[in-house]
Amino acid sequence: MDIKDYSLIERVCFTNNIYIRLSTYTSGEEFLKSTSVSFDLIFLDVYMGGMTGLETAQKIRESNQTCLLVFSTASSDFAIKSFRV
Repeated sequence: MDIKDYSLIERVCFTNNIYIRLSTYTSGEEFLKSTSVSFDLIFLDVYMGGMTGLETAQKIRESNQTCLLVFSTASSDFAIKSFRV
């Protein structure tokens, strides 16, 4: 596989010799159901099908207070709310 086939996150990490294990999920529900592993960093889209990224983050915070959460969105509507979680 050529490096251009990797995601942006994978390319940045590869270029900087940072080891990652990247997993992707199609919804907050899928993530919460399928994982029993602890994550150091989670990227969440605010607008997802089913649970929003904020709702997913609130569920994550119930069991993990230390994981870093990064919200991705094209809207500033949820900027303040995202800082709460």
